[in-house]
Amino acid sequence: MGQYVQIKKKVEKFAELASICYVTPAGEGIFKVDSQGRAYIVDLMTQTCTCRRWDISGIPCHHSIACFRHEKITPKDMVSPWYSIDSFKRAYSNIIRPCRDRREWQKTYGINVDPPPYDKKVGRPSKNRRKEPHELEHHMGGKKMSRHGVIMHCSYCGGPGHNIGGCNDKKNGMPPKQYVRKKKKEVVRLLPDSSDEDEPVITQVIVMSSCHKFLHLSSPTNIPVRAEPQFEPLPESSFIAAAREKASQVGCTSKQPRQGDLAREVEAMKQAKNNAAAEKKEAAMQARIRKEEDALALKAQIAKLKAEESHQKKMLAVEKKKEEQVAKREEAARQKEAKRVAAIEKKGMQAQAKKRAAEEKRAMKEAMMESKKSNKVSMFDEFR
Repeated sequence: MGQYVQIKKKVEKFAELASICYVTPAGEGIFKVDSQGRAYIVDLMTQTCTCRRWDISGIPCHHSIACFRHEKITPKDMVSPWYSIDSFKRAYSNIIRPCRDRREWQKTYGINVDPPPYDKKVGRPSKNRRKEPHELEHHMGGKKMSRHGVIMHCSYCGGPGHNIGGCNDKKNGMPPKQYVRKKKKEVVRLLPDSSDEDEPVITQVIVMSSCHKFLHLSSPTNIPVRAEPQFEPLPESSFIAAAREKASQVGCTSKQPRQGDLAREVEAMKQAKNNAAAEKKEAAMQARIRKEEDALALKAQIAKLKAEESHQKKMLAVEKKKEEQVAKREEAARQKEAKRVAAIEKKGMQAQAKKRAAEEKRAMKEAMMESKKSNKVSMFDEFR
């Protein structure tokens, strides 16, 4: 039973939604279906569901399809037969009878039914259709939100329900009202290092500078201030310098390797790993190239064999055609010779028959002449 494509798509959609339904059989074709926190009752015998979608449309809902899966029933077999193509054909199987000529129509003398008057609009007619809200795109990207339900406000008087073009206060010459628009709240974002401000770092320079400022502001007169000490680098110890030179000459005396050696070993391992990966990649590339070359060679060899086979077939076909042509020529020559011989024999037979007919005619003529002579002689004898 064929069905429409739209009905099949609906059934497939409901079949996808049936995967979230949990079926509990109650017996005699009645099931309890739990779906999205609600319970539904499906009766397969009466083909009903408490969601009433199956009752109204005749198309099984996803609750009933979940029950079909439990009973191993194909959903499309439970669709109402009124959606089938056979029902559509039966509905439109009756013919549409043609009408008689317009001159034979019965006059009713009623009001003339004319089309509605055409009201030509001002401006250039639009060629593009009006798009749906979900089709509109914003110039900044994304979907454009609809302004349906938004109450407009006048920018002159601040009143709702109209704009400055329809403002009565402006038309009457009244001064605009001063109204304050709501400002957006400014959000203060803390920097990620703001927690460090609670723990200030006090240094000698900062303390001295702050002390100088405090003394300068608190003293009424110019009091001499102590000069800031100038710190110089400490002289290097001879013991530290000797130890550094000895360490550079002898090397690391501890059993653990230095950090530089570890870094070099890690770098060498990485380099070895990269070299192995590169060699493996190169070997794979070479193998792939060899495989492709072998495939191309095999393909060329197969093509060559096919070409030779096709050439041999062509040569055999040409030779066979030549033999057939020679046989046809020989057969045509034999038929021609046979026709010539038959024509010669026919001509000979015709000549013999013609000669025989002429001789018979001559003999008959001579016989008639002799009979006439004998008749004349007999007549003369009678007269005598």
